[in-house]
Amino acid sequence: MCVRISTAIGVDINPIRIKESKRNARKSGASQKVTFIKQDLFKTDLSQATVVVIYLDPGMNLRLRPKLLRELKPGAGVLSNSFDMGDWKPDKVVKLTVAGSKCSIYYWAISSSR
Repeated sequence: MCVRISTAIGVDINPIRIKESKRNARKSGASQKVTFIKQDLFKTDLSQATVVVIYLDPGMNLRLRPKLLRELKPGAGVLSNSFDMGDWKPDKVVKLTVAGSKCSIYYWAISSSR
């Protein structure tokens, strides 16, 4: 799966993570395409997102799931690094090894039947 991102918004409540993210975006040459905001994800409007990428613990994923299903339009995608969403079965799982560390990427496509 290849995804071309025209713009992105990064949301984190921790200002240290925002600072790290901005630095990483500059290093990768992506700073012109991404905006980072310090905000509570549960108060962030996700209705215009076409892809939501998360790296949250399993409990937070489960708390976020109703919001994703309520706000995302059919056809939007959700990617989670390392953690699934309980009984919400992913459409695809990709297992990776990066720098000697193993992880799984979970993907769900939002549909009107979820």
